[in-house]
Amino acid sequence: MVKLSIVIPAYNAEKYLGKCLDHILRQTYDNFEIIVVNDASEDCTQNIIESYASQYSMITGVKNEVNQGPAASRQRGMETATGEYIAFVDADDWYGRNDSIELIMREIERNQVDCLMYGYKARHIHGIMIPHNFPYRIRGKYDAGALIEIKEKIQAPAFHYVWNKVYNLELLRNENIRFDENLKRAEDVKFNDDFICKSGTFFLLNKCLYVYNCCNLESVSRKQYKIIRTSGDAYREIELLENSYGETRDKYKLCGVTENTFYFLKVNIYRKYIYLLDKYGDLIPADEIQKRDIYKEVVSDISSLKRLEIKEKYRLEKMVGAVRRKMKNILKTKRISRQSQEGNK
Repeated sequence: MVKLSIVIPAYNAEKYLGKCLDHILRQTYDNFEIIVVNDASEDCTQNIIESYASQYSMITGVKNEVNQGPAASRQRGMETATGEYIAFVDADDWYGRNDSIELIMREIERNQVDCLMYGYKARHIHGIMIPHNFPYRIRGKYDAGALIEIKEKIQAPAFHYVWNKVYNLELLRNENIRFDENLKRAEDVKFNDDFICKSGTFFLLNKCLYVYNCCNLESVSRKQYKIIRTSGDAYREIELLENSYGETRDKYKLCGVTENTFYFLKVNIYRKYIYLLDKYGDLIPADEIQKRDIYKEVVSDISSLKRLEIKEKYRLEKMVGAVRRKMKNILKTKRISRQSQEGNK
């Protein structure tokens, strides 16, 4: 039986896909299959897949007739997979060491866990590599409750990605954990939250085994920051955040996590919400923002978060103050503009 399935969603990936596949094929571990899902690419991606598949029996190509996005492509790869475990690799990234998979599978076998997470290096312009790893003291085996508390407390991006993890595929299928194909961004965050809340054990490996290529400006992860263009987009982002808070809180309750975890969850939701208002608040009428329950809660609740370090509390209060001032200025500008228009009639 194949031990590991590696799923690669690919869209217009002709510049990087060959390198990605070559780094996998060089691995010292060889009990794996590779499933490349071509998401209706418009370049030579399909030709590259067919060329590699004809040379290597462990490579399978799957093609979407219409572009469906990374969530649907990963989901289709997951449904095709036959391995005991599954990993996801983006077509413009690669494994950073020839023994990456061997180290991963060795720890999984040794510790018998449902998921293993590892660090990565972000490749920037001029080939500069910046390591992103878990704090040194955070390593080894954890149950779901302990991992959730760590995740909310340290807020490391590594917890949210799918490409720096290996999952138990049978568990994913038995618990019906899927990628939400309706999400245009952060589908991996929801996938991981669903998995953590339905899993038993995890292992954090303090080694950078993957290279995240930040130089590809066409990648989905780089384009996601251009999504918010209109007031409707901004409203949807706020609603997603509000819904995410409620859903995540309910999931965490089922995991039996501590009150400390809910505290950090609330702080992190506030931080994201304040950032969103500060960046995109001018797209939405200020009076509409001030009507929302989450806005009232943020404004009134920051001062009561007594367990925050003084430095962090000061930073949050400063951010809230800036947002309130910005909202007042927007409201004032709109009022002056409306009065000017009425005076010209």
